[in-house]
Amino acid sequence: MVSCRDAEGFTKPLAYVVLREGFVQGDALVAELCAAVRPLGGFKVPERYEFIDELPRTTLLKINRRALRARS
Repeated sequence: MVSCRDAEGFTKPLAYVVLREGFVQGDALVAELCAAVRPLGGFKVPERYEFIDELPRTTLLKINRRALRARS
């Protein structure tokens, strides 16, 4: 999950999801993901979910959040 600015200039969470084998992208999965995040705080529930094949990595194999923000 990364933060990004929406059209109104507010910072909102955006979730990038890499599906494991056997899972299918759809509204039911998004609802399940929202329900899993909601106990952490309602403001942390992403309004947008983007499904990608793999997460970009840095040279140290960490998730490259800068590259994810650039995609949004």
